Amino acid sequence: MTATTTAPDTDATGGEDTARARVARRLPRPSADAVRCALLAIGWQVALTVWGAVLERPLRSLVTGNQGPEPPAFSLLSHTYRFDATWISPIIEGSYVSRPQSAAFYPLFPLLVRGVQLLSFDNLGILAAALIVNTLALWAALCALLAITRHFVREPGRGWFALLALLAAPTAYYLHVFYSEAVFVALAATAYRFALARRWTPMGLCLIPLTTSRVTAIVVLGLCFLEFWRAQGWRRGFLRWPVLWFPAALAGFAAYAAYLGERTGDPWGMFTAYEIEPSWGYTQFEPNVLLTLGRAVGIVARALAGAAPFTNYVLIDQLLPLLAVAVLLAASVYLIVVLRGAGVPLGLYGIATMLMITLNGNLVAVHRYVLPALGIYVALALLAERGGVQRAIALAHLYLGVLVGSVLFAMFTANLWAG
Repeated sequence: MTATTTAPDTDATGGEDTARARVARRLPRPSADAVRCALLAIGWQVALTVWGAVLERPLRSLVTGNQGPEPPAFSLLSHTYRFDATWISPIIEGSYVSRPQSAAFYPLFPLLVRGVQLLSFDNLGILAAALIVNTLALWAALCALLAITRHFVREPGRGWFALLALLAAPTAYYLHVFYSEAVFVALAATAYRFALARRWTPMGLCLIPLTTSRVTAIVVLGLCFLEFWRAQGWRRGFLRWPVLWFPAALAGFAAYAAYLGERTGDPWGMFTAYEIEPSWGYTQFEPNVLLTLGRAVGIVARALAGAAPFTNYVLIDQLLPLLAVAVLLAASVYLIVVLRGAGVPLGLYGIATMLMITLNGNLVAVHRYVLPALGIYVALALLAERGGVQRAIALAHLYLGVLVGSVLFAMFTANLWAG
């Protein structure tokens, strides 16, 4: 008997390989920078998760009295559920109707959390789902901030300094916990990234959901409009069709207002909520920002002089917000001076942010509200690039940010008010 062999069908296998190659070419491949940003976001989230899981129990045992709402039972992510989280999570269950004050918290973040839960067939709890949302949002924010910063620095490698500045910010841990900061920063940074690239349609598509995230989206809309105007040479010729994206961006807010009107009868519930909730009585519209800042300076000065006790209220609600405002204004002016016309949108955005977050007659949580102020991180990257004293200032800011942020995150984990 003679053994016979069959030759492989080279045409068939070759055709399959060619087809696979064509499919591979069609699939978008993440850039090296996107992969690095993803690893940075995941690593940072893991580090804060370990921090919280290890330290929550001993920190909570050290604190008695004057704490926030009762935290959940100890778990891997229970340290992420504090203060505003107790208002945000019930929104998933319909608290806009049962608890009208909840309307002060916009719907995008809880909707995304619920969406992740649905994708997991409800196998994930809200804290795990929120961590996934925040990690993806942080990844998007880092990618966008890197692109934004490289638009202004001379050396592309310096763009990474801005990312370190964001993650080292005193309130950066809010990008980790059950708050909407990560989603807001991601959409704001991505919208501005597209504006810098003159890609107005994707910019507008980012601005629409942004207005369902929080009211300060209006200043991001202004930032992108200023960049659009700058692209036209600051001339009246900006009246081109892409300008329609700016009024269209309010569709997100309008949809939220329509929903509140239909379900609660009050389409302006996101504003009237502050009149309903007794614990928010300190929030009163005050257009005289200098008066608000002056009051805070007076409170801090009396405490430092020993005329009044230096309490957690003085530290968290007065001193740190004042320092945050000072950094924001300094960075905004620096951008305008150093970058000239190119820095005007970011600089004015910083100033507008300062005005927006101080119009309610107090500085409570202002040091958290400056977290999305992208100009701070771009300014620090520019300082680091210039070397000498300016680099020393940027590095000192990062060091102090990590130091203060560690204390604030420890306070937050211990269920103490940290802003």
